[in-house]
Amino acid sequence: MSSIFHNTAVQIEIMCLDQNTMAPINATIFNDKLHQHQVMQFLKSSNNSLFENEQLIQYLTNLLLFFAKSVIWLMPLIFAIIFLKPQYFLNYKDTLRKLRIHHKALSQGPVKRYFENFFKTRIDQTNQISGECNQCGNCCLNQQCVFLEPIEDEKFQCGVYNSPFRKFSNCGAFPISSEDIERYACPGYVFNPYPVINIQCSSSVKT
Repeated sequence: MSSIFHNTAVQIEIMCLDQNTMAPINATIFNDKLHQHQVMQFLKSSNNSLFENEQLIQYLTNLLLFFAKSVIWLMPLIFAIIFLKPQYFLNYKDTLRKLRIHHKALSQGPVKRYFENFFKTRIDQTNQISGECNQCGNCCLNQQCVFLEPIEDEKFQCGVYNSPFRKFSNCGAFPISSEDIERYACPGYVFNPYPVINIQCSSSVKT
């Protein structure tokens, strides 16, 4: 059996071989107000909720991707209007080509992670992340975002960064986890894991 507890300073991992060995540790960890069986009931209900949320997230992801694909031919006009950038419509064929690339990149995980962030089912590790954006464009769907604009010295900027509609995306939340940094090979941010204390116990432990 394995349990992991988190705080702001250290990550403690407790691994035990059997329930008898776990008993004295339980006596230390769980106080009188929160007994072990209550914790297990809480974990069970949490697992059920997570499963239900996962199903909902997958459904919403598929629905949004299907809707976006269905109206993709209208997007150049819509973007030209809401972002006040007529070039999206004037360069219709080029915008549509970029939108198809954009949609394919979205279907590979970002839309799902958007809903995971919305429903708070992802671990927030922002307090373990340091660094700053160096405008490499990697986090913008690996430089495949339709709104990404090149500037100089192989750097990029968001073409709709100042638009109020941008707040409906989760672009500004990057990165919230080590997974985000690894996925886009981000050179600007670093994940700083908490130190881990492994407490291994066996049935030979005397109580």
